[in-house]
Amino acid sequence: MFQEFGIVGLVLGIQALIPCKFADFPNDGYNLMNLIKSSEARECFYIMLKINALFTTVDTFDELPKDIVKKLKEKDFSKLDLSNPIIANTYLFKVELFYITGEFEKTYELYKSIMNNESILKTFKNEAQCECLFFAIMNDDKKNIDKLYSKKLRKYIKSTSIYPERQRLMYAYYKFYKHDEQEALKYENELKKSINTFAIKANAIYESKIINNLKTRGTL
Repeated sequence: MFQEFGIVGLVLGIQALIPCKFADFPNDGYNLMNLIKSSEARECFYIMLKINALFTTVDTFDELPKDIVKKLKEKDFSKLDLSNPIIANTYLFKVELFYITGEFEKTYELYKSIMNNESILKTFKNEAQCECLFFAIMNDDKKNIDKLYSKKLRKYIKSTSIYPERQRLMYAYYKFYKHDEQEALKYENELKKSINTFAIKANAIYESKIINNLKTRGTL
């Protein structure tokens, strides 16, 4: 039995090192290949490792060091290869920083550019489309809401329903577009629970603050 487990583990380990993507997700070998080939990918990887390490010690985004936030927001991605998932992931987090710091118009424009960029992985495009849907709801742009909330996106939203940002999105969808208070409350309660269960607590806390703003002011 132990020999069989050992053989399976060895095979899985070898497979992980062969560069490939499964359902649009790059494996370790694919990421390693990108790190070897690109100094920019290595820099982005370092940035995200540092930020993820910080998330283990802070409870809110406000506690992130201002110099790191400023450096990433000012980093120029215009000439970088966004088909590289490591670089694209870092760029997506840069856009999230504009959202976190309240620069909503800039955030919306950047998410639209990601959503329409054919070189970016489908997963990142889906994330951007979710955020574009949120901004369309808040702008009461009914035509774009129906267009963005496609069958494919609904499937993606369902598969990522544990994400706090997804719970915030669906709260806004039912609260302001469908005017279904009961469904909106369901997603609000799910988000409250995720504060104690989601891996990045600061993320859940921030999304909960967004919902509180929407409840009291009806705007961001």
